[in-house]
Amino acid sequence: MGSPLAARRSSLIAHRSSPSTLINDSMRPTRDKLPTSNRRLVRSGRVGGEIANDAECEEARKKWIELRVLEELQKYKDTLTPEDFSAASDGGSSEEESISDPNQSESKVKRFPDTMQRFARGIARINKDELNDQFDFGNPVEKSDGTGDEDAIIIYNDWKAMPTSDKGISHAVEYNDGRGIPLLDAKTATENCDGMNVIFTGNPENRAQCTAIIGNYESYHIQRWMRTDGSGPIDHNLPLALVSRGFAPRGKSNFYAPPYDGKQSQVKRHWKGLLTFLQNVDAVLHDLEPVLKKVARNNAVVVLTCNHGQSELLVNFACSSRSRGIDLGHVLVFPTDKETLELAEGLGLATFYDEKKEPSIQHFDVLFQHDGSNTIRYAPYSANSGFYYVRANKRSQYLFTSLLYHSDLILTWDSHQQALVQLLSEHSSLFGLNVKVFSRDTEMFPGGFHYHQRHSFMKKMLKGETDTYLFHMSWTSNKKDKLLFFRQLGEWYVEEKCIGASATDILGISLPKGEAALVTTCCSAKPLFSCHYKDKPSILPCTDSQTIDKANRSFW
Repeated sequence: MGSPLAARRSSLIAHRSSPSTLINDSMRPTRDKLPTSNRRLVRSGRVGGEIANDAECEEARKKWIELRVLEELQKYKDTLTPEDFSAASDGGSSEEESISDPNQSESKVKRFPDTMQRFARGIARINKDELNDQFDFGNPVEKSDGTGDEDAIIIYNDWKAMPTSDKGISHAVEYNDGRGIPLLDAKTATENCDGMNVIFTGNPENRAQCTAIIGNYESYHIQRWMRTDGSGPIDHNLPLALVSRGFAPRGKSNFYAPPYDGKQSQVKRHWKGLLTFLQNVDAVLHDLEPVLKKVARNNAVVVLTCNHGQSELLVNFACSSRSRGIDLGHVLVFPTDKETLELAEGLGLATFYDEKKEPSIQHFDVLFQHDGSNTIRYAPYSANSGFYYVRANKRSQYLFTSLLYHSDLILTWDSHQQALVQLLSEHSSLFGLNVKVFSRDTEMFPGGFHYHQRHSFMKKMLKGETDTYLFHMSWTSNKKDKLLFFRQLGEWYVEEKCIGASATDILGISLPKGEAALVTTCCSAKPLFSCHYKDKPSILPCTDSQTIDKANRSFW
């Protein structure tokens, strides 16, 4: 049974074969879409005051018929099949039955050939910032103005996915009109997408990089090929070979398998630590449950872990929070030694510690501060593993269970951050873990990146002109410098006698149980300021101090 378009189209084509065809006022809407010279010809049979010849009349009739066919196409577009669209576009076997629309490009050259139609039917551009605002993919997407990656592209895998709200747009997406790839708004570009695969790519080292998209059994991972033998940097004389996604052009691989054999086998060290955990986890969780119920506020707990070597930072956190009137009642500290346990309890913080069992334990599931470094080691998230928020659910629980099972990687790579970021990527793809990493340009959670590389921001922050909630002193090579940086920022509140000391050494007696005896002794009500490096941010000018970096420029 023929389609309504086919029957109507036959009528129109037969109609134009009659030399006595009349085009009257009832056809005015179609007539008015014709070019000016053709409209004159349709109305009066004259062009430029002269009577038109048969060829000119025939040309006008052709254009009119073409427009009528397009109008009929629109009437029945909801009931047509792809074959109908193809037949209407081809216009039958004769050249004179081809269709064109003056409101669109007349090009019939498809953007992708038939050999790609299974996975590439059309293409469009969308402003990257707008696309991210529309969907918030969770990745820290940097603002694109003037960067050369202002626009993203969408490749439509099927004709049903292409935009249909505007005929001109629909045509430009599928056909090459000579005006480049059409730029659409995010809503229009995705209006018919039932699914969307999102790929983040870049070329941070400005290498001669290519991206291949292959129509095949779908994969949610990206293979990386480079001209290297795997033991050295890129060599243009070598063929392309498969490498780790963490392989850097200079020849270093950031991701490599943990060694099983040898005295320093990270795999066997991991097994030993995991055995301790598995033997005690049930008992630890049983003991932890009443502590969590006591500490939790609105079903949320702030968890800190610390050893004695970093205890000054824990003390400063407690002191600076109290100086600002911040309630620490929902903070739970997991100390790894008795000295830190006493310090935390002396500061009035809730703790959980078991010396026999050695525990090593909205819509986003996990939210991270941006590390600030966009190196390949931390791709694609650059999540900072020193400060983050976790929503308790099955996806997040299994994420950290998996991290526990990958301590051999942590030992091998010497970085729990690097291992965690790779698990974030894998669990997001495999289990739908909803990951959010705040932009490194956010004012709320600045860190070492801003301290060392964004001095203009630090000046605004020190003047109180930013909406900063928490500052994380990351990107610092040792604890000594951290303390000095905090001092000249005006963010150090720990008295000198409490630095690196145990609670017994500070008080001269054993810490009384249940008392926050260290607060008045160790915590200063005002920040303890001192200058150390003139090239680092400070709340007051430190122009007479030494420099720590080679740049040798004063912050002030």
